[in-house]
Amino acid sequence: MDTASRHLATRLLRRAGLWSWRPDAPVADAWGPIMVGDVVFPSARLVVDFGSSSYTDPVDRARLRLRASGWTLATYSPTDLQRRPVTVGREIRALLDHLTPTRYP
Repeated sequence: MDTASRHLATRLLRRAGLWSWRPDAPVADAWGPIMVGDVVFPSARLVVDFGSSSYTDPVDRARLRLRASGWTLATYSPTDLQRRPVTVGREIRALLDHLTPTRYP
């Protein structure tokens, strides 16, 4: 993720009240690395991709491996980040609420 997109994502996540995420975090399964997610919420097993993550496998295979390992992948374009930040924040919040047994802090 470029510097401008990283700044937008950081601001979006903080304004949405979302914490405990890691930027540019690697995600792996028992067979090795799957991808580097733009934003990863490890406790919820949620990977957010803003269109710039690097996959070690082709995208469809990476998604299958993520799903098989219990991870959820949310994909947004850099345009979504710029034009719909409030909506993106709400959608990520809703995913976190769904994926965690208690409300995500």
